[in-house]
Amino acid sequence: METALQAARAIKIADQPCAYVLDDTIEVRHGKRMPGVSSHFDHTLGRCVMGQQVLTLGLSSSAGFVPIDSELFISETRAQVLHQPFRDGRSVAAKRYRVAQQ
Repeated sequence: METALQAARAIKIADQPCAYVLDDTIEVRHGKRMPGVSSHFDHTLGRCVMGQQVLTLGLSSSAGFVPIDSELFISETRAQVLHQPFRDGRSVAAKRYRVAQQ
């Protein structure tokens, strides 16, 4: 988070417009038994696809785009569960997986 904030400060140029942007993207994932994917309706394709919904907050200016934070969302529709639990439930991946399921 600290690195993202430093990068955001670096692209903020005085007298240049900048804006915070929320990007809601469906990342299509393929695989027979890939955990952490579920069915999502992709409005750009006009159909349901298997994948992950990624919400990204970033700062955009004429100098570029810096992602600040990102979250994954797993729907309840056709959700693929983990085949084995995380070795350490306190890890960042385990925490993000629990949040994605909520």
